[in-house]
Parts: sequence; C-alpha cells; structure tokens
Amino acid sequence: MKSEKDIFDNYLIKKNLRETPQRGLILDTFLKREEHITAEQLYDIVKKRDPSIGQATVYRVLKLIGEAGLAREVDLGDGVMRY
Repeated sequence: MKSEKDIFDNYLIKKNLRETPQRGLILDTFLKREEHITAEQLYDIVKKRDPSIGQATVYRVLKLIGEAGLAREVDLGDGVMRY
C-alpha cells in the first residue's frame, strides 16, 4: 500500500509539478494533525518551522492535497472550512 507521501508525489508528477521542501513540510505538518484544521491554523504551525512560507502557498498546497485525494474540505456548521 502506498504512503500518503507517495500518493502526493505521484499526483505532483502527474500534474508536472515539482516536490519542493515547502510542499513537503506542509504535507508532513498536515498529516501529523489528528483533528480537523483550518488553512489559517496550518499556516500558523508551518510558519513557525519555516518563516519563508506564505499563506498563499499553504492554501495552494492544501488544494493539491485535496486534489490528490488525501483531504477534503469540511464545514462543521460554523462557516469555517476545515480539512
């Protein structure tokens, strides 16, 4: 069975995108979470580890993670999207 990282890497290859350290960090941080998380919460966590990562990068990578089938958006009724 393929790991989440393998699935994501294969998806990036299929889309002609590179695996970057920033994408890897965001994916690893996301996968370590055991509860639903907002993009803003993920950004706050990632920013502490790599201050060069911007909020837009986190949103783009979350979109890629979702497109790869590793996450989906969930609205828990408060109007805030979580993954």
